[in-house]
Amino acid sequence: MRADSRRLLRDRQCLGNALAIGLSNAALITYISALPFIVEDAYGRSPQLFSLAFAINALGLTTMSQVGARLVRRHSPATLVHAALAAQFAGGIGVLAIAVAGHPPLVGLLVARLVFVSALGMMRPNAAALALAG
Repeated sequence: MRADSRRLLRDRQCLGNALAIGLSNAALITYISALPFIVEDAYGRSPQLFSLAFAINALGLTTMSQVGARLVRRHSPATLVHAALAAQFAGGIGVLAIAVAGHPPLVGLLVARLVFVSALGMMRPNAAALALAG
């Protein structure tokens, strides 16, 4: 078992893709746990708006997962992972820009998070396939 673990830790493809999945999942969990407080406390909006935002993000994640399943027929999983990671980076930069701006409109934050979460739907299955390919 130790030899297998050492072999996995030396496999750059496995490690890089597992790291991308792990960090993206950590960002997703952070987002899920923080969003109700941001929507309800910081912006004074209703729990129903949080629920709507959460449902839209779930729809985006599911949709991009299905889009990724179709795109993998024409593009390599690595290409899809890179494209999805670029979209996640853009969404993350958007969230950072909004946070630095102070108290901008809530819709900006929600759109940036939608981009990040939706891209996760395409990145995660393809990165898992690449990590396990070796």
